[in-house]
Amino acid sequence: MAKPKISATMAIALAEASENAGQLIRYHGGLWAKRNAERDHYGNPIDHCGTSTIEALVKRGEMVYTEWKEGRNGRFPVVATVTELAKQMAETE
Repeated sequence: MAKPKISATMAIALAEASENAGQLIRYHGGLWAKRNAERDHYGNPIDHCGTSTIEALVKRGEMVYTEWKEGRNGRFPVVATVTELAKQMAETE
């Protein structure tokens, strides 16, 4: 079975992650961007993508969640890693 196609937004998110150690970090409000991203005057990362984009990449097997945080409503993902890098990380642990 062929992998589902990815959108232009998903491709940009993957490229951004690949350029930043293969990871995107969740910021307040469900915005995902590179670690130490430049921020606007509201504190939001300037170049970011939304949670739905990351969820779609995880669903398609392009990324996996590799770090989680406990919140008042349970666990939620805070780091998404490009799949190939995640596999390599698991092999070295």
